[in-house]
Amino acid sequence: MSSDADDDGGGREALARERRRSRRARRRRPAVPRSGREVGYSLLHPQPRIPGESVASLIVRNAETYGFRDPARVLGRIRIPGQTLQTIVSEPPEPEFRGALATLLGLEQELLDRISYPTGDPTRFRFNGHLLPREFFLLSRRRYCPDCLRENAFHRMAWDLSLVTVCPRHAVRLIDGCPACHKSLRWQAGSLTRCPSPACWADLRAAAAEPVNSDRMAGVTATLDALADIPPLGAGPPGLSGGELVRLAFQLGAFSRGFERVGRPIDLLDRHPEAMHLVLNEGWAALADWPRGFHALLERLRGRSAGRRGRYGLRKEFGYLTHWLFRFGSEPWCKPVAEAFAVYAATQIDFATTAAGLRRYGSLEALRHRHMTMSEAARFLEVSPETMVELAERKGLYLVRPTGQGAPSLVRADLVKELHEVKTATLLKQEAEKLLGIGRPALRELERAGLLPVVPPKERVIQQRIYRVADVEALVESLEAKIPTVRVRRKGVALVALADAAQPHRSLVQVCRAVLDGSLRPVALQARAKGLKRIMLDRRDILASLPVPRTTLSVVQAARELGVAAETARLWATRGLLATVVLGTREERGLRVTREALDAFRADFAMAAEVAAMTGVGTGRWAAERLAFLGVRAASGPTVDEGEAHLFRRSDLTPAILARMRRDVTEGTPKPSPQQAFDMANRAGQAAARLLGVPLRRAWNGFADEGGRVYVQVITGRRPRFKANYVFRFNPPMRKHLEAAQQGWLALAFCDQEFFLLVPWRVAEPVIGRAEGDRHHIYVPVDGEERVGALGEFLRPL
Repeated sequence: MSSDADDDGGGREALARERRRSRRARRRRPAVPRSGREVGYSLLHPQPRIPGESVASLIVRNAETYGFRDPARVLGRIRIPGQTLQTIVSEPPEPEFRGALATLLGLEQELLDRISYPTGDPTRFRFNGHLLPREFFLLSRRRYCPDCLRENAFHRMAWDLSLVTVCPRHAVRLIDGCPACHKSLRWQAGSLTRCPSPACWADLRAAAAEPVNSDRMAGVTATLDALADIPPLGAGPPGLSGGELVRLAFQLGAFSRGFERVGRPIDLLDRHPEAMHLVLNEGWAALADWPRGFHALLERLRGRSAGRRGRYGLRKEFGYLTHWLFRFGSEPWCKPVAEAFAVYAATQIDFATTAAGLRRYGSLEALRHRHMTMSEAARFLEVSPETMVELAERKGLYLVRPTGQGAPSLVRADLVKELHEVKTATLLKQEAEKLLGIGRPALRELERAGLLPVVPPKERVIQQRIYRVADVEALVESLEAKIPTVRVRRKGVALVALADAAQPHRSLVQVCRAVLDGSLRPVALQARAKGLKRIMLDRRDILASLPVPRTTLSVVQAARELGVAAETARLWATRGLLATVVLGTREERGLRVTREALDAFRADFAMAAEVAAMTGVGTGRWAAERLAFLGVRAASGPTVDEGEAHLFRRSDLTPAILARMRRDVTEGTPKPSPQQAFDMANRAGQAAARLLGVPLRRAWNGFADEGGRVYVQVITGRRPRFKANYVFRFNPPMRKHLEAAQQGWLALAFCDQEFFLLVPWRVAEPVIGRAEGDRHHIYVPVDGEERVGALGEFLRPL
């Protein structure tokens, strides 16, 4: 009995294994419709579609009705192979299953096609019948407005557009995640109001959305209206569909907001989601009142040209917009924009681009009535091609710049005609000479004197044409107007033309100014002559009005006025201290000194005698010595250039220097009393003891230690008068003490200073030497700035 039971159990297990194997085999077989009845299967109680609802939302709501946690179970009966809710949203089903899906959901086939996104072209999707690039959709995750879900729990088609980041109804940003677990929302959940994660299952309607300024919803509203076949009135070029207007609005808005290289909405959504509704606002503003709004956008783009690379051209002026137009300008939805761009560019007088560049976007019809080619302009102005190129660059004549590839460059005809008028109103130098009847040197004199103005270089058409005809004629007319209306007959008159009245001592400018100020009156006009040759003057009037002047001095005369020898003045002139001129006239030959130069010399220099008079030093020699002691270097003198007179620059004679000299005269050089000399010697000895680090005992002016090894001989000295040398008296007993000590030191103390010299005897002995007699003088130079000359390295403070 037990064996029978075992056989029955084994048979049941084998039957179960066979059934499982059969089920696995059926699952591995491709699912195909088994009969027409199942293909035409419909839900028993399908949910009606709400206006604006997406296909995926309708399937999820039907799954909720039947209690399916997985929305794909709604599609199980029609057996669509490999289809999930995500693939139905983003990929088109096979044609034979389109009718099955419409029947299943209880929809008309036409309505299902209208609300389905996928098309036969994988790069384009459909929204309410409008074709848009796939990048205009965001189907990898779903977004929602919690306020809309609270009002009616279904997924709006508008939320699948990557352009729509805010809810225009409630002015809040769309949310793409769970408020509790923050996971992205997919289409695998069986509820539109719950988080798809089984562990979370949070209520999406409880999420708090970020508010957005309601005044900035116009762009999103216009986008949805255009896709609903009710675009804003007057927006965009006529004849475009709502989907095409939406494409233009996004792209133009991106250019306006500065996102020039962001060509896809999905990219802008990833990088700058907060700016999407602002992009749409400015995009629809550019399409408003077409083409005025578009032209306003172009003006804004040109306003940013300074920040772009390059010198000129379409890319410089409009940035990446030109590349976008070149890429899509041939497509029907973008062609009207390219034409409007070409018309705008052609009507800008100062627009710098090439003809080939404009031909990419439209015709050049607007250019044909206001331009010249470079060769035409050169012939019209009668200049060379090289000069024409320089003129076009300098005057900004280019309407279309040359490309260097054979395309003609165009210049503005109105500016060329203005330049021709300016050119005909100016003269070359040769023409001005002929019109005035004078030569080139006389022309230069009139120009330098300001009687004949010169055209500024920036205003010249040709650089060689530097005089205006009107200025030349005005000069001649102003001179002719001085001729008396009532002529007086004169006997023995020797007439000379104004142009010939100039002499070495009398320039043409002087003659013209004498005529203009009325001191010299012309007497007649010569009929056959031109310019200044026509105006006749009486020679006697010229001599009376413009006598031969002697305005300069000879070097000897200048020396006499300065109170020095002629050789000294000639030395100063040779060195350039006294300015001289060479006139080359018959009356004033050789080196001449003008009154201005003489005054300038007196203002810049002072002789030693003048310094002595200012400070009361005494003689000029003593003033020169005292100034040398104070560090003032002479500009000329025996020690400088072997001149006889001491000459100093007044800039070196500062108030401090002069005050020092006056004080020295008043107070004299300090002569210390015996007590002061004794105290100074004592201070020097104590300072030497500190420096040598041994105690010293004073005996007269000598300081020695107890063992007699170290001996310091102190000598005080002063400088007589204004000399730079301090004098110290040295005698044989001092030498004897220094030579007897193992370490002998000579301390030289300055009577009016706070320093002294501490010199080893082995160094001082060669300097002092061995003089005959009982006494010997040591001279130490110290200048006015208290700088010690010899033995300066042994200088120590007291």
